[in-house]
This record gives sequence, C-alpha cells and structure tokens, in this order.
Amino acid sequence: MRGVLLVNLGTPTAPTSTSVKFFLKEFLSDPYVIPNTLPFKKIIFDYLILPWRAKKSALLYQKIWTSQGSPLLHFTQEQAERLQTFFCENNITVSFAMRYGTPSIESRLAEFKKLNIKEIFILPLYPQYSFSTTLSVHDFLQTYKPHFLFHFIDCFYKHPDYIHALATHVKTYWEIHGRGNKILFSFHGLPFASIAQGDPYSEQCHTTSTLLAEKLNLTAEDYITVFQSRFGFQKWLEPSCMNTLLLLAKQNFKRIDVFCPGFVTDCLETLEEIAIRNKKRFFAAGGKSFHYIPSLNAAPSFIHALKNIIFNTTQ
Repeated sequence: MRGVLLVNLGTPTAPTSTSVKFFLKEFLSDPYVIPNTLPFKKIIFDYLILPWRAKKSALLYQKIWTSQGSPLLHFTQEQAERLQTFFCENNITVSFAMRYGTPSIESRLAEFKKLNIKEIFILPLYPQYSFSTTLSVHDFLQTYKPHFLFHFIDCFYKHPDYIHALATHVKTYWEIHGRGNKILFSFHGLPFASIAQGDPYSEQCHTTSTLLAEKLNLTAEDYITVFQSRFGFQKWLEPSCMNTLLLLAKQNFKRIDVFCPGFVTDCLETLEEIAIRNKKRFFAAGGKSFHYIPSLNAAPSFIHALKNIIFNTTQ
C-alpha cells in the first residue's frame, strides 16, 4: 500500500486567545517563517508579540468560525475525503495534516505506519513554491526519511489542470453573479529579502496569474496581480491588495472582484482579511461594489486537478 498526504499550513483549534497563542507560537517559531537571526527573537515573541497578536487574531478568527469549526480545517478534510474516492482502486490511502497545529504531520505518519504504509506522496497545498512554506515541509520531514520513502510534489503553479480549475471556478462565479470591471488576483505576500535569496515564489505567482488570465480571455487591463497579509516591518512584494483597492476606489471603478489563486482553501486571510476587512476599506474609500470569489476548496474541478497531479507522480 501507498499513501498520499496533503499538507496545509494550519489553524487554531478554537477562536480563543489561548488556542491562537499555542498555534502562533509553533508557526512563528519556524525559522523558515521568521529567521532565527532576529536578535532576541524568543524574548520578543514570547513576551511582546504573542500575547498581543493572539488576542487580536482570536477576535478575527471569531468572525469566520462556523458550526463546522475552522474553515481551513473543514475544507482540507473535505479535499482529502473526496480525493480518496479516486484512489480506492489503486490501493492508495489519502490523508491530510497541518504543518502547524492539528492534525500534525507526525500523527498522520504514525497512522500510516500502523497501516504498514511506508511509501508516501507528499503534496503541500501551496501551488507556488516558497522557502517559508514548501521548504519548511521538506525540512520537517527529513527526520522521518529513514522510516518512509517520500515523494515530494513541490508545486503545481502552472499545471494545466490547476489552471483549468481556477478558470472554471471564476467563470462559474461570474455566470451567477456577473463580472466586475476589474479582477485582482491576490497572493500571500513575502518579504523582498526572501526573493533576493532565490525564492521563486514571486515569479511563480505571476506565471499563475498570466496563465489564468489567458484562460479567462482577459486583457492586461482586466486584471492586476497583488499581494496581501504583510507581517512585520520589512519591505514586502508589491503592489499590495489593500493599496490597490483604495486606488481603484478613488478611480471610480464601480465593481471590483478579488480572487486568491494561491489559497486553495478559504481561511483567515481570505474570509476575514479580503472578504471583510479589505471590502470595508474599499467601500470607505468610495468603492461601490466588491465581490470576493471563494477559494477552490472542494470544487470538483480542483479535486480532479489534484487527482491528476498526484496520479501522474505515482505512475
């Protein structure tokens, strides 16, 4: 038997300060997220940043929490369950884990071991490769290499089926809700310092945008690639989603659509930052109509894309 492990970033177990603090401590302690070269990193985070940020983030999580719990956890589980239906006949077990929080990668590997599954295909749910996300998963799994045979699927930012899933998703939304004057393709931001060190993330984001725009028959005037979720004081990738929205509002664009191709599951960054906070700022600046197009989540076209991405690797 063989296994497939989908790996997402992670989520708190509850929208409370205690749970969020526990999650953030693990997340921000990763040197791929915040380098250990930061002077007095542990003291600064443990006594200054974590208590303040945990309380603030808990309030934000409360805005998006549902009866099913964390949207990111719910949708990632649904992706794995639907994907499993394609691999039952191939004697492949599909599971999912979080890089930070629960269910942990370690716990899922223990489950695979009980099933005597030693060959595992690892698919981080980050379409665009980055040191801070994909490489972090790679590095974490090095400890377990003596016990398992891992096959890594590093990225799928330009895979035809992924691009097709994105385009199908946007087209379906437009068929129901109409189309805006302009669409923003918003990706998670990254410090310029990471790009200077050779991180291919920015280039891959722009490639995804270009391929998606072509599939949607968009002109260069129809869309803008932007970046969001800035953290800290470093210079990050530009243009920022927020600043672009404010500019478009002042330019009297009647309707703006925002879609996040790099987030394959809805989460805090899409449901709160984009769909609530950025929308509010857009209206405050004079914008008239704002549409957030949900993430792919468990859309059939995306599950089909994941199936092909994995199946091509398992052959």
